[in-house]
Amino acid sequence: MAFTSKDVNSYLLPTLEGFRNKLLDLTSRNNLLNLSLTSSRSARLMRFVACDPQAVLNTLCSGSTLELKPLPDPPEEEEKKLEGDDFKAALDRAREQDPLYQQVLADSSGDKNFSPALAQAEDRLRSKVREEFEQGGKSSATKNLVKWAEKQGINPSYDLSFSKTSPPSKNGTLQVLLLAQRLERLAEGLRKNARSSIEETGNNILYLAFGCLEWSEKNKSFFAPLILLPVELIKSSTRGGAKSFSLRGTEDAPVGNITLKERLRRDFLIDFPLPNLTEDGGDLKAYFEQVASTVAEVEGWAVRPNLNLALLNFSGLGLYEDLDPQIVQSSVLVKQLLAAELTAEEQGHEAEIVAEDVHVDQPSIAQKVPILITQADASQFASIADVMGGRSMVIEGPPGTGKSQTITNIIANALYAGKRVLFVAEKKVALDVVYTRLAEAGLKPYCLRIASDKTNKREVYDELGERLLLPRPSHPRRDAALGEFNQLRDQLNTFSQLLNQSHGAEEESHQ
Repeated sequence: MAFTSKDVNSYLLPTLEGFRNKLLDLTSRNNLLNLSLTSSRSARLMRFVACDPQAVLNTLCSGSTLELKPLPDPPEEEEKKLEGDDFKAALDRAREQDPLYQQVLADSSGDKNFSPALAQAEDRLRSKVREEFEQGGKSSATKNLVKWAEKQGINPSYDLSFSKTSPPSKNGTLQVLLLAQRLERLAEGLRKNARSSIEETGNNILYLAFGCLEWSEKNKSFFAPLILLPVELIKSSTRGGAKSFSLRGTEDAPVGNITLKERLRRDFLIDFPLPNLTEDGGDLKAYFEQVASTVAEVEGWAVRPNLNLALLNFSGLGLYEDLDPQIVQSSVLVKQLLAAELTAEEQGHEAEIVAEDVHVDQPSIAQKVPILITQADASQFASIADVMGGRSMVIEGPPGTGKSQTITNIIANALYAGKRVLFVAEKKVALDVVYTRLAEAGLKPYCLRIASDKTNKREVYDELGERLLLPRPSHPRRDAALGEFNQLRDQLNTFSQLLNQSHGAEEESHQ
């Protein structure tokens, strides 16, 4: 079945729109729609108090850093008051139920002097229970932390306010409603998760969320972030060995919540506005007022001027924007992928030839692959020949079957033919493997790496400048080696044909 231009609007565009929408998770499990601020999932989230969100945005967009500031540690007597009765009850239960603590307690029962092992086990349990209480957000310990913050002159409210003027922050800190030990553990967890995502996929998932829309559905309330700035956490050590963490913006501009816009459009028929943002930030207060005006008629909905650091997965958002049907509908490749076939005119003569494994040495096929920079078996060679012949395809295979080798050879042959190649992979390690193979073959000067975790605009410009100054490569003289190769290949092919010839009454081959 071949599709004509008349079929584009009736089939291709709706199909493409369906694939595109699957990239957006519009369920309440997505923290772009449901940022859990009080549940145990808050281990993936850090909240800030006593700051001007506009000043924070201006500071980070200007390239400056902000140090995360914990509450001052209370005296021992005050710390026991902060814990509360329910904390003490939970600690007693933890002592009884923790097998390691019970073992240390039994081993120390005969000691008349102080037991360091028991003290260490006690500190471990106390920290564990305190962390569980702080994650819940509703314990008396957390409420007492609020009172402790007020005693220190710190406003503990998560609903922030704007000053009349919002210059970049002068004190360079962001206040957190946590004690130092808990802040260190939470920040380290966020930093490790963000770094792991960058190493595995090249995507930064750590964002500073400015403001939330409190919305509801079926008597359940949710909090959706409004403006998101990609950031990174920087860890450093003090002279005393304690760890401190600072927040720094990346070079990417802040973005609006497209997922929220699509959810409200579909389920509530609300035309949710997106902010007008640049690399230098934007006017938060004006945008919050615009959102509040948009949802004013919906009972119970409101804008909360919060500031939260969270792990948010935006991996499909870029593809969603790129796959705009109005932009890609003229692509022959898109038609081929969605319709499975093209018209004869669109396919062309060369693309009709499919290389078979057993025919890879035939001149009509072998000439399509003039070079190999890594090893290739017959099936891999046939795939390279098909690609160089103009076909689009999907190459499948379990790990270790040579997919990266095949990709490397395809890129090398495309370069040999004077073509430009864009190689994209979801996993950063896949990019690294192919890049390393190309570099080992001497093709590093022709490869431009654009990895989202490290590359910035200046580095890209510098690498482009280096390549403009490269001398023109000389063509290697390999006629003699190629002649000898063709002779040996023909001999082996002749021998194989003789072995496969049938003979005798039963017409069996020697193979």
